Amino acid sequence: MFANAWAVGVLLLLALTSVPRAQDVERVQLAQTESDGIIREARKLSAETAPSSGVDQLLVRVHYQIGEDSVETRVRRVVRFGSQEAIQAEADHSIVFDGFSDRLEIRQAASVSPDGSVRWLTEKDLEVDDYPDDYQVYTDSKIVSLLYPALQEGSLTVIDYVLVTDLRSSEHLWSEDVFLQSEYPRHRLEVSAAWAPDLAVQWTRDLPFLSCEEGMRSVACRGEDIPAPVIEAGVDWYDELPAFVITVAQDWSDVVKRARDAFDSALTQREQIGPLARSLTSESDGEEEAFAALFDHVARGVRYVSRSTAGNLITPHAVDDTATSRYGDCKDKSALLVALLQEAGTRAWPVLVSTERSKLTSAPLAGMHYFDHMIVCARLRGEVRCVDPTDAYTDPEHLTASVQGAMALPLLPGAQLQLLPASTYRWRLEVDTELRFDEKGGQHERQVRRYLGEYAGLMRAGYAPMDVKERQRHAEESYADVVSSMGEPTFTFEGLGDLSPTLVVSSENHFEELVATGEDIFYTEPSVWIRSELASVYPEQESYGTSFPGLQVTARYRLDYGGSWRHRFAGPVLDLQHRFGSFKQSVEQHDDHIEFTSTLYVPARELAVQEMESFREFMNLFYKQAKLRVYAKSRQ
Repeated sequence: MFANAWAVGVLLLLALTSVPRAQDVERVQLAQTESDGIIREARKLSAETAPSSGVDQLLVRVHYQIGEDSVETRVRRVVRFGSQEAIQAEADHSIVFDGFSDRLEIRQAASVSPDGSVRWLTEKDLEVDDYPDDYQVYTDSKIVSLLYPALQEGSLTVIDYVLVTDLRSSEHLWSEDVFLQSEYPRHRLEVSAAWAPDLAVQWTRDLPFLSCEEGMRSVACRGEDIPAPVIEAGVDWYDELPAFVITVAQDWSDVVKRARDAFDSALTQREQIGPLARSLTSESDGEEEAFAALFDHVARGVRYVSRSTAGNLITPHAVDDTATSRYGDCKDKSALLVALLQEAGTRAWPVLVSTERSKLTSAPLAGMHYFDHMIVCARLRGEVRCVDPTDAYTDPEHLTASVQGAMALPLLPGAQLQLLPASTYRWRLEVDTELRFDEKGGQHERQVRRYLGEYAGLMRAGYAPMDVKERQRHAEESYADVVSSMGEPTFTFEGLGDLSPTLVVSSENHFEELVATGEDIFYTEPSVWIRSELASVYPEQESYGTSFPGLQVTARYRLDYGGSWRHRFAGPVLDLQHRFGSFKQSVEQHDDHIEFTSTLYVPARELAVQEMESFREFMNLFYKQAKLRVYAKSRQ
């Protein structure tokens, strides 16, 4: 699938639509006409712009020439580097292209030294490789890296290239976007397009950075001195960066029809689907069990392999083929699951997903280029249930955590853009801890952690592929980070080998002589798992809002004095209520032991930037209050 938005939007500086992998590097041509026109323009732009110690994008110019059978995208880019640090960080330029339907021609590329000398790039300065998509679904891309030579402080890099897309060999409707902001300031941004008389093209742009003039069959936009955005971790850049969007799709029904027609073509060869569905559901009692059995087969029994090649970019392979080979990508696995569910009498349909977008406003016009994933939704017991057939670790009652709330388009007649369902509490954890003092003042600890629903899926995805030693080592490190680095804890796991909605991690540990038996016990201990979970979802953004995923933690803690101490006090008892959530703590006090029960509820919500500070204050308050106080008197 796509890399993150910053990789596409900043690495390429243009956010060109991700496209299928080149079948050979002959589709990259270095024409290199050594004309000084581009050099003169670069020097003029540099003279007009005050120097800085960083990276200055002096010019980004993008023009689309849209025909009935092809689209020619011409790009010119001039960048200045104000320091060696800037050169080390950002000197190399990369272009992603579709080797099946695209042809890339680099017309001019050079580096210009401060003394005016020009070094034109040669073939040895180009590197062509697979684009590092995590999944390469709907994309099978190549990336060309340009290694500009002889750069020094004050150098310029220039490039002029053309990308020609053959629409006849493309499976989806053409659309693209250009992000208006980059990681570095832009002195001048120009985006324009012209199209053939018989084409209906739509475009839009976010304010305020571009001013545009529209002609009969053209548009020309220009912006100057566009600042870089505030850079913060954990931001969904596809949602936040303003963009120019252009498309030949008239509305979402165009996208739905093209994608659904391609999807349905994979369902025609299905001789094996009926017998397979009957075999998988032969012992199922009712629709729910049948759904779980079919999902388990596709999610766990069909391995994930990227198969986005010519003819199968948005079109799944035939379901009989996937059923036989038992491998496929998200669209292949989705097609197989839909076909099996249909045979079992359950209504099911495919859904396109944009894994990097969670705001509908980030897709102002209809287009296929937003989407990088596919899942399946079905109607069960009168309700819609969505599952990810590529997720071999999350149970069939819950949607994979990473796509909850993502922008999606069901491939159904009349469907509109929507957000996938999201749990009120995405991260749910129950922890039971028993501590017993021995006669020497040491402690024996037994702890059971239960991860529930999609949290169980996430933890299972981490632990299941590990071997026994690696799993033990990872569990020890996690325990040391949260609980204690003392002792030699041992761990057991339940629920790693199936798709149950619960994953259990149990541990035992012994701490030597923590308290002298003749002394009183008087200490305060943090509620470590509640604090750990609060810290793991603590929002750091200062300039952007965020989607809080929802957190629910129950921690039960029993302390047995082992006959050497008599209980005197335990606390605090809490009932904290806040508009963002609640935290309660109760205590049962006995002569020889105490039991704490702490419950934290912070439901999912959209946080506006204006709420971030008050939400952090709320989180800090609950973190501070998550503690246990104990006083017991020695019996000696």
